[in-house]
Amino acid sequence: MRLAAVLVCLFILTALAGAQDFQLWNEIDLAASWRNFDFLVPLLARTDTRRPNPQLAATGITADFPLPWHLTLTGGY
Repeated sequence: MRLAAVLVCLFILTALAGAQDFQLWNEIDLAASWRNFDFLVPLLARTDTRRPNPQLAATGITADFPLPWHLTLTGGY
């Protein structure tokens, strides 16, 4: 609890100092399964309140395939 209070105080102090800009990192994850495969599609956008367009937009896909002995093979782009 004390650590959380310290982090909040540090965040407030840096915000008051004006040294940091306020960025939003929005992420939506879409998950699906098909037969033995599990798919994940993360959609990420970084926006800044002082700029009109997103500063970063990224997406990708990963596929998980279960293997014996509690292992998972993951591939993605």
